[in-house]
Order: sequence, then structure tokens, then C-alpha cells
Amino acid sequence: MSTPVAYWIAVAIGTVICVRLCTACRRWPGAWVGWAGRAISVVLVVDAVLFVSVPVAEGRWSVQASLPLALCDVALIVAAIACWWPQWNLAVELTYFWGLAGTLQAVVTPDLSAGFPQLEFFMFVVGHLGIVVAALFLVVGLRLRPRPGSVTRVFATLWPAGAWAGPHVKPGSTAVGVPVRRSLRSDGVSFDSRSVTRRWSTVKT
Repeated sequence: MSTPVAYWIAVAIGTVICVRLCTACRRWPGAWVGWAGRAISVVLVVDAVLFVSVPVAEGRWSVQASLPLALCDVALIVAAIACWWPQWNLAVELTYFWGLAGTLQAVVTPDLSAGFPQLEFFMFVVGHLGIVVAALFLVVGLRLRPRPGSVTRVFATLWPAGAWAGPHVKPGSTAVGVPVRRSLRSDGVSFDSRSVTRRWSTVKT
């Protein structure tokens, strides 16, 4: 389906919020910055809870369809932790690299399975934009620059998950092992087009 105008309006609003937030953090640092980070964390956690609870409530959750967790599922939680505890350097680095190297691509080239104003539409927008906003808030707003060797640490953290999830991926399936009509974009992000609930699965081409 074509990307609705409502999506790009949401992206524009998220971009403005991100720019203003990062600018304010640098110009007027203070206790409010910590509360801003916690607010982002709460939003991400709520989105993650909905992502799991909606399929459960509708009787669509299963081990085959929902496990192993996709990268963006994990990034959502890691970003929430990093915004609540920015002193945890590894969480900040994971959020930054996963958010800008992976999630940002899904924001720019979305493949929406639900339109406005469906709940799944908001879950996708809030989840993906939230990770990117969190990454920029931490590194640009709070000036928490990745430490030397951070790229190696991020790859070292990602490799075990990829090595474990890889054998579960079958032809015609997403990274969670669910047979679907394959929708694979050039950026390597695959989606479950059969399910109303959005699956955020990153696979290697």
C-alpha cells in the first residue's frame, strides 16, 4: 500500500519535536532534561507493551509468530533503558547505532500494513520514531558520544542474536519464522504482510 499523507505528517511532527528537544537540552540543561528522558522511556515502554499485549488480547500471539524477538523489538526496550539510565554507556551506544543504522531506514522507507487511524499505525510510528528520537536525544541532546571501540561492541552484542535467529529463518518467512508473502525492501527490512500487527524484522540480504 502507498504511504499515507498522515504518516509523513507524523514524521514531520516527530522531526520538529526531536530538533526542538535536542536544541533545548544543549541550550538550557537542567533537571528537566532527566525528566524528558524518562518521558521518552515511558512512551517507548508503553509502545512495547501494546506491541505484545494486542496480539495476546486478540488471540494471535504464538511462539512461532512472536519469537525470536526482532531487532527493533529489542531496540525499543534498549532505547527505553538508555533514556531512563543514560549513564549506562552500552545502552546508549546500542540505541544510537541501531536507531540510526537500522530503524531510521524503516522511518524513511516505510511499508505500512495499517493506515491512519488504526492502532497499529500509531504503534509503528511511535515505536520507530521513538527509537530515532531517543538516539538523537542521548547523543546530540545530552552529548553522550559513543566511546572508542563502540562499533566493535555493538557488533559483538548483535552477532550472538543474529547467529541464534538465523537458523530459525526459513524461505518465505520473516526472521520470526512465520510463512508470509515476502515484502523485502532494499534496506533489508522485512515485514509480515499477512498480519495486521506490525512485525519489525531485520534480515540480511
